[in-house]
Amino acid sequence: MPTAPDAMPAVWFRGGQRMQAGQRTAASWEGWSGRATGSCWTWENDAFDIVAWKPPA
Repeated sequence: MPTAPDAMPAVWFRGGQRMQAGQRTAASWEGWSGRATGSCWTWENDAFDIVAWKPPA
């Protein structure tokens, strides 16, 4: 992940969904079942790949 694990960035997913900053830690996007790597930070060409992020203001 390109930010500190305890940071709470805004994220944009390949599928078009967005999560506002301050909702979840960067580390919470790790460990997802159903993904080959378990990480939304790693591109797997699906809707839950994080394609952009922005640190909280």
